[in-house]
Amino acid sequence: MAELSPLPWHGASRTAIAGLRSRGVHAILLHGPAGTGKFDLALARARDELCERSLGRAPACGTCDSCRLFAAGNHPDLRVVVPDALAWRRPGAGSADEEAPGAEEEAAPATGGSSKSRPSREIRIEQVRELASFASLSTHRGGARVVVLGPAETLNAAAANALLKGLEEPAPASLYLLVTDRIDRCLPTIVSRCSGVRVPVPPREMALNWLRAQAIPDAEERLTDAGGAPLAVVRQESRDLEPADRDVLLALLRLGPRLSAGEIASRVPREIPIGGRSRCFNAGGGTIWRIGWRAAFDIIRGIPPISRPSRPRDGRWPPRPGGWIGCATCGRCLRIRSMRAPRSKGRCSISSKA
Repeated sequence: MAELSPLPWHGASRTAIAGLRSRGVHAILLHGPAGTGKFDLALARARDELCERSLGRAPACGTCDSCRLFAAGNHPDLRVVVPDALAWRRPGAGSADEEAPGAEEEAAPATGGSSKSRPSREIRIEQVRELASFASLSTHRGGARVVVLGPAETLNAAAANALLKGLEEPAPASLYLLVTDRIDRCLPTIVSRCSGVRVPVPPREMALNWLRAQAIPDAEERLTDAGGAPLAVVRQESRDLEPADRDVLLALLRLGPRLSAGEIASRVPREIPIGGRSRCFNAGGGTIWRIGWRAAFDIIRGIPPISRPSRPRDGRWPPRPGGWIGCATCGRCLRIRSMRAPRSKGRCSISSKA
């Protein structure tokens, strides 16, 4: 598991959690805006609880056997329950940031047991049932057992109802740490059985100082765009388009209809991130750009606006709102957010009229 560095704005939240634990609270719901590090905070508290020296009364020592097991991502008394689409959050799988790049955009609910199914974006009842088996066993290290679960709003109805039993009748020395960005979407019975701790957006100066320490350029502007959530700024920075890739895309957009689909396919890499929830896919003989609004405005900066074309007569495109910046076929009909290549003779409605 990646090393958890304490975030400076978590002081009040850590104190609140410690106060709840001193009163014997066994279920805590961390809620607040996305990008404030709630999942990091939950994992840090889990580490403190499992530490064999601090026993939750102080920050983890980092040197005992339990801390080493936690750092290795295989502590037997810890369970991290997340949707399959967020598997990178599980111990040993990578960083514990709020979101994985592109995870929300690329993940979709699994529709079956096929290996071709996309990872589920829900916490399934099978995952919650495994917690019952986990709670029925004695702890391996003789201390606490901790469950970190999130996002809590992704619990489907069956999983939420199954979790209620564990919250109402917890096993001895158990702690449930639930995390959510949208407490209004959580099942009310789940919320009522947990003690809530709000993790707010940090003060602006504190967030700016932290971002500058991370060497984030244009910290003030980016923090404003992110609504004051510093980890959202860091995620955006890690997914920004490389300058060379940006130049390639800008050049292609300027050429527009003068390029054939084959020429574009040969110039664009197979898959490149282009910021936010955006990716560029080179599919067969054409290129499909799926672009979020912010990334689109960033990419077309300095390029004359292109008027929105009429809807194809065959009705192949989904009726979703979106803007247009030009496509691989004719340079004028790419749909922002969700674009499906027209299937009528392999050409778009504008190209067929030309």
